[in-house]
Amino acid sequence: MEEKDVQRLLDMLYGMIDEAKGAAFSSEKCVINRDEALDLLDEIRGKLPLEIKKAKELISARNDYVAGAKSALWDKVLGQTVPDESMRETFHQFCGCFLADRKEYKIEYICFVVGEGQNGKSIICKAVINMLGHDVASSYSPEQLFKSSQMEYHLADVNGKVVNYCDEVSNKDFSGGDFKQFVS
Repeated sequence: MEEKDVQRLLDMLYGMIDEAKGAAFSSEKCVINRDEALDLLDEIRGKLPLEIKKAKELISARNDYVAGAKSALWDKVLGQTVPDESMRETFHQFCGCFLADRKEYKIEYICFVVGEGQNGKSIICKAVINMLGHDVASSYSPEQLFKSSQMEYHLADVNGKVVNYCDEVSNKDFSGGDFKQFVS
């Protein structure tokens, strides 16, 4: 028998049962080839521990990677810029959203990094953009996106990007419906 993974075997078993539902019984009963079904279940039983072992190894490798994927410099700068640990965690989660498949998930969040001048706000934001790549990031102010004579060009350029970074914003940038429009 050719090599089959557990998912393929389960699909075969499901297909066998699904095809058998057309027999002349009630919708709750069907006729299947008992020996073939038992053979598939035996094969699944034999492969499942190996699949589980592989999954555990992958999870362990991922955990080891994440534990070792620390940057002392990043932690230091982020810690100075965002002293509150829960806010740092939220910032990490926000940045993690940049990696989500935008065709599958609609993400409409905004993050303001505020504080006194010269404390590292721009450094951490630019570090994130440098990590992602400039081809998936834009840098337009709300005014450029909604009030500029070139707003159509800017909006077209933002389309498909995962992040738009603004150095400075003012209260008037988010007056009226501009804020909701800016986030989405």
